[in-house]
Amino acid sequence: MNLRTIAFLAIAVVASSSFSFAEAPESLEQWVAQVQAHRMEAEILIEQGNLRSAADLLAASWRDLPEAWPELADTATASMQLLLFIMEYLMDETTVSQFVRESLNPEASDSDKFIRTVYDIAIGQETPGKTQAAIEMTYLTESKNPFVRIGALFMLSDPYYFSDSKFVEGMSGTLVRDFPDLTITQEALRLTVYEVARDEPDIIEQALPLEPADPAVDQKDLSLSAMPEQTASPATLLENDAVVECLREVLPDLGANPALAVQKTCETAVSAAGWRTRYGCLVIAERTAKKAGLAIPEAAISALANRTDPTPEVAHARVLAGDRFRNSYSSKAGQALLDKAVQDTIQLLSTAWTAHPYERNLYEENLKEVQNMADWMAKNGHSSEAVELYKAMMAKYPNSIVSSACANKLQGLGTE
Repeated sequence: MNLRTIAFLAIAVVASSSFSFAEAPESLEQWVAQVQAHRMEAEILIEQGNLRSAADLLAASWRDLPEAWPELADTATASMQLLLFIMEYLMDETTVSQFVRESLNPEASDSDKFIRTVYDIAIGQETPGKTQAAIEMTYLTESKNPFVRIGALFMLSDPYYFSDSKFVEGMSGTLVRDFPDLTITQEALRLTVYEVARDEPDIIEQALPLEPADPAVDQKDLSLSAMPEQTASPATLLENDAVVECLREVLPDLGANPALAVQKTCETAVSAAGWRTRYGCLVIAERTAKKAGLAIPEAAISALANRTDPTPEVAHARVLAGDRFRNSYSSKAGQALLDKAVQDTIQLLSTAWTAHPYERNLYEENLKEVQNMADWMAKNGHSSEAVELYKAMMAKYPNSIVSSACANKLQGLGTE
């Protein structure tokens, strides 16, 4: 019995001590425990190569969420992201089509329609199919099912998928208006601010509370703050947000002195107490550096990558460290550095990262880094290291398109 199975059984025992999964939970805490247990069970099914059962379980778990407790969206988001990862990166097209056709009923269920639509957006580039899916998703923002509404607003407020800053601001603003107490709402707002701050500097001031009793400022002119007749606003949700404060501090340097902006945000990323602040500042530093043709300081990447927290900024820093390794490695460095790169890369396959699901690319970003490292090892003559990485991916994701691709790579290396 492996550690993942033991961990699942432990959670299941704790969760079922007050209720049975065969019966509907009676409290929010019991629902949270059930959703988490279902997700962990799905992760075990994935490791056993049973992708269809994992997808069916996650879809049913999402479908059965009680509408009386929209707070569950903070937990259920992780399950939805795992389901999308299975559909997009692990299943082949035939299996995905069978799952959609046999397990989902979009005509009868907004929950099932959301699963199909969010998948269509996730896999689509700038295609007519993605455009149609986005239109369907806007209709789902009016669903009576709160989890569908929240999920649709969260997806549509993500600048990664939609480049119109006014559009994503409007969607995140609606999420703030209707669901101000959710963690996922604050994450959506952060994503919007992080993405558009460089090109629209005023958004920083708009997202922060105004000085009290300032009659010269017309609230109605502020796109992010213009939310009359509501108790919450982007300003109130972000008034103590350390990343927004950091953004405001470095704003003058983003254009005039990007190297200094990168340095300042990296300093906050390393020293901050909370992982969301560390992650947010790392992402800002990365985007600023990339636009200016700069490199993130190696010391900052190492400091974050060497942390033991199972949190997104650590995973992201390890991805950046892998990219830096491939671009700077010299044969003079020796075998020890190669071995460390392999072991650090294998750690990214851990599912422990899924405890914090709001970084949208966490699953796939980590997988792609392992694939990139394995391919680099193979290309540069480090065959035994490449074999180790390919086999690690096959063990992690059996019966998947990942394992099939790895098998082909191993065959190319002359390894069965």
